[in-house]
Amino acid sequence: MRGEAFVVLSLERAGRHGVTQLQEMVARLWVRGIPVKPGMFFEGRGLSVVEEEEERARLEVPICLNHPIAQVSKEFEEKIKVELKRHFGGEKLVTEGRRWALVDRVLEHELGRRIRVERTFDCWGGDPWLRDHSLAENACRPGSGEHGMIMLPLSFSVEMVLEVAAMLFPGREVERVLKCSARLWAMAEEPLVAEVVLERVGENELKGTLRSAEGIHTEMEVILRGEGKKAKLERPKMEKPGQKLRKPKHTIREIYETGALFHGPRLQCIREVKGLSEDGELAELEMVAAGSLFKGRDGAEFVLNPVFLDGLAQMLGVWFYEVKGNLDAMPLRVEEIQMFGPAPAEGTILRVRMKLRHYHVTAWGDFEVLRSDGSVWLRVNGWQSFRYPQPKFLSAFVQSPADCIVHQSSRVWRERAGMVCVERPVEFEHMKVHSVPTTVYFLMGRRERAWFLRQVKAGAEAEVSMEELGERVLDVWLLKDAARKLLRQEGCAEKLYPTEFVLGEAAEWGPGWYRCQDPVGAGELVLHLRGKKWGGRRVALAGRSREELKRGLEEMEAGEEGKDGEAREERQDRYA
Repeated sequence: MRGEAFVVLSLERAGRHGVTQLQEMVARLWVRGIPVKPGMFFEGRGLSVVEEEEERARLEVPICLNHPIAQVSKEFEEKIKVELKRHFGGEKLVTEGRRWALVDRVLEHELGRRIRVERTFDCWGGDPWLRDHSLAENACRPGSGEHGMIMLPLSFSVEMVLEVAAMLFPGREVERVLKCSARLWAMAEEPLVAEVVLERVGENELKGTLRSAEGIHTEMEVILRGEGKKAKLERPKMEKPGQKLRKPKHTIREIYETGALFHGPRLQCIREVKGLSEDGELAELEMVAAGSLFKGRDGAEFVLNPVFLDGLAQMLGVWFYEVKGNLDAMPLRVEEIQMFGPAPAEGTILRVRMKLRHYHVTAWGDFEVLRSDGSVWLRVNGWQSFRYPQPKFLSAFVQSPADCIVHQSSRVWRERAGMVCVERPVEFEHMKVHSVPTTVYFLMGRRERAWFLRQVKAGAEAEVSMEELGERVLDVWLLKDAARKLLRQEGCAEKLYPTEFVLGEAAEWGPGWYRCQDPVGAGELVLHLRGKKWGGRRVALAGRSREELKRGLEEMEAGEEGKDGEAREERQDRYA
């Protein structure tokens, strides 16, 4: 090997076979893009796992690196060290000349047996697409630097596991994904670090798990197509809708723009809804380019394309919006995903058929994705979305939080100039606790959310019930609506985002008193929260000064005596 660039790799490592160590060292160089010639070592078999005895017979074959440096040098040796350091320090991973979009770091890798990888998701860094999957992005003023309740889509968890499978078995196709389920979707305030562990449990069977410290948990089984086998041409099996398809009432552009579907521009892959029936839907979806989602991941590739897969959930949302008049479903579980060949090229338009099995507590649907020649590329069986019915007033607030003031003027107490009094609607008495975490993101900016999350943590340590924490959220909502209604009364025509009204307790004035800066004008707003004795409802008062509010309170309390009080008691009885 005189005159050629080469590197010596140590096989000495306690507790590991030399062949395994050698294979891993070569793999480390290979995945970093250093042009190893695996054919010279494995006789054209690549880096796939073979029997140890077969490997032993080839150990004397030299490992040559086709590197431009003409001879061995310290510079070359240092370059390899730098490459390995970058590989384990978080640089993008290159496998088979491919850059997978959702993999950052390899923590463990036993080729063909087990792999553990890590990925950091950061909506303000390399993953701007996450802000397009925020359940309360419309709760923040554009350009404010705030974001809503970011959720890691189930489809991206599936894609990440499939990319890891492609690293564990390079060149093998995925045939099926089974029993895919998610337990939590919401991300924390800080960048999320997710870890995928994938293990071989059979000849072609893998078991994968995605976890994060915040509690996100997704698990699934992956079935690989037999080595050397290719997918057969698959014809459609789904029955055509039993009823004639009708045209949708709204265009898909209208549905996206009104926020009925909360997905932002990068994830809007439905191009047209062709028709709907009482149990099905027909639509056209586009294969969105991976490069449009990320920063600093040029040339990133997908195995399945998670945006397209998420588009199936969007189709289900469109069906509920058009047929049932509401949007109340969140992906929860997928029984089976069948792939009949590699994903079509980016920009390809595919036709999708959807058929609903039922839509009660959980919505169940099946999908078939057809290529232009009518063959099936993807079949999804048993897509399950959990339904969380919302009252109409909450749906209106979710779609336009800056314009919708849920709490209305008290029907028991008359408002005075410079002061408003709003009460909690009767519908709030029936709100479910699981709605509370979502509502927080419509009401609070990052600073306030941090305060609230500290309260939640302290409440958990002090064994405070979720019902009590829910009451605190509803009180914040009541106070902010009082402040917004006061500004509307004063003639403010701007959009009033609840997230911009930052409450501060005024403990020196006594319990229930709060201050709040006017976010669109000047000066300070003063707020007061009262118990349920007035009209049987929780009420909040807002004014420009504490003195005005105190005078108003004194007049109200004095009115409880005499004729005015009797009239009020009569109104209270009638209202109750």
